[in-house]
Amino acid sequence: MSTPIRLESGLQPSPLGTNTLPDIGGATISPATYHHYSVKPGSGDSGDSGNSGVAIAGRSVDLTAPERTPINKRASCHSPSLSTTEKAIVQLLPMAEPVESTKINEGECARVKKLSDGQQTVAVKLLKDEIINMERKHLREKKGEVLGLNLPNHPNIVETLAILIQHEANNEYRLIKQSVPDFSLSCYKILACVLEYVDASDLCDSISDEKAQPGFQLAVDVGRKICDALMCIHEQDMVHRDIKPENILYAPPEAPGEESTVKLTDMGFTKQLKQGDYTRTSCGTPDYTAPEIIFDKKHDHTADAWSLGVLLFVLYTGGRLYDSDDEFSVLKEINRFSQKNEAEKRLYMLSKDRSISPELLNIILSLFQKPKQRMTVKAAKEALDRLQVSKQ
Repeated sequence: MSTPIRLESGLQPSPLGTNTLPDIGGATISPATYHHYSVKPGSGDSGDSGNSGVAIAGRSVDLTAPERTPINKRASCHSPSLSTTEKAIVQLLPMAEPVESTKINEGECARVKKLSDGQQTVAVKLLKDEIINMERKHLREKKGEVLGLNLPNHPNIVETLAILIQHEANNEYRLIKQSVPDFSLSCYKILACVLEYVDASDLCDSISDEKAQPGFQLAVDVGRKICDALMCIHEQDMVHRDIKPENILYAPPEAPGEESTVKLTDMGFTKQLKQGDYTRTSCGTPDYTAPEIIFDKKHDHTADAWSLGVLLFVLYTGGRLYDSDDEFSVLKEINRFSQKNEAEKRLYMLSKDRSISPELLNIILSLFQKPKQRMTVKAAKEALDRLQVSKQ
């Protein structure tokens, strides 16, 4: 797992990644880790939201003293382990009583809890206090997880079902299920994200547990489906900017001839970006992030294509593209690699795994070009489709 770059917040380092980076383009970089789990949709009332200027409609929960006063009489039937935020989610989804809460995972930025009423099982990402202010800024600017509300349902993207927000002055809780214009959310903060339930592990865990074997089949299978997910995101004028195995949920086929489950998650670094426009925010995970992002240059949707190339290499070889663990050495390696010509990049990758498929290597090399010459995600999908057919 690699360590993301995040302004004013961060995640933990992991086996496939590098340590946190100190400073890039004036941005403070610290560790941060999200493990995304999810939630099957409930049948509650809906709400609306957006960035600046959005009429939020729907049910709300008003807690005068959230730590001492139950949301309503029904709250007293909940498991004592439920936090105030969980109680708000339970009521707004809604869920039946009694509801049990179990911690699934925890990182520096978020805690993942499983809520179950026996019929509906929900896993929600509860943001920790230290990053809530940053997430509120993302909400106002229509960045991050809230953008997932605008994505169409896609078989290779974990669906964002709702975002729980709280009014800071009066403790009013609202569950946003759709974003629309014309409302200022400057007085709200994001508390939790509610996602589609997926019975799968992230690719790092799947490889570690030997549920997925690195090689040609895994690289082509996952690569094709992630291309489909990215094409959907780009068509909505968004750029993901954090493609990596940790952000891909994977379940192997249950029987011969069936399809694997592959779903892209974590919209934390996603940005609204129209085709032809550029941005220059330093973010992402160094091992997988395009050099133009890391070195604070302007970038666009082509940055996701570079990350796709690194993903294909990692899924084929089972190892990292770069060797260094020292943070500054990693940056130097990325810079040196990006400056190599195509022949030098080919030799570099073959030195790590001489068995790599020549056809797949050609696709990866096309994704490792400079932004204007880089293969598009759509072209990569077509090339991977042809490669899959040729090897059947």
